[in-house]
Amino acid sequence: MIIQIPDKLEPEKIAAFSNQLNGLEEMDEYVFDFGKTRWFSPFSMLLLSRVLNQFKAERQNSRRRALNFENHSYAAHLGFFRSFGLRHGNEPGEAIGNDRYVPLQTLTRAELDAESVDMVAELGDLIEAKSSRLAAILTQGHDEVLHETLTYSIREIFRNVFEHSNCEEVSFCAQYWLTKKLVEVGIVDAGIGVRTGLAKNPKFRNFTNLEALQ
Repeated sequence: MIIQIPDKLEPEKIAAFSNQLNGLEEMDEYVFDFGKTRWFSPFSMLLLSRVLNQFKAERQNSRRRALNFENHSYAAHLGFFRSFGLRHGNEPGEAIGNDRYVPLQTLTRAELDAESVDMVAELGDLIEAKSSRLAAILTQGHDEVLHETLTYSIREIFRNVFEHSNCEEVSFCAQYWLTKKLVEVGIVDAGIGVRTGLAKNPKFRNFTNLEALQ
């Protein structure tokens, strides 16, 4: 079976693609066609990687192949393909990065704990440093107050993953496109979700996903 990766990698399209994969019958082999060259934004790479990893985990007895993945050098450089097991391009975190991009990488609680011991640093300080780097990509050094605000916001996102999501890792990346005057930071985890987290409180137990997010 050949499965077409969506042409437009917007969150809504990737969510629909995830539902499509969930509805597929069990087969011996699935072939994923990545199609023509197109733009992979940081968040779309993270979200699509998460969807493909989930599909792989749920269909462990099936083989998986890929077509036309060579067409996407930017995604390969940032570590997208190896993030879900395809041996093409850089490993997540392998690209050095600079003040305009942070390659796709995964931060685990175990790595944070080990780094905290090695550097004799508080866990919160390590998360703060990583958050500050992502905030610097967003602000490009133009606004110190905004940088501090975004550092705080990103730090809280990371902390919420480890403290509330029942997940031991979080994936992230960032990119600033000077010619497009566009910047994006993507952060994704595979935790229990906002609604399930809030449901621990009886007051919020019957919330829908949308109500929980609001």
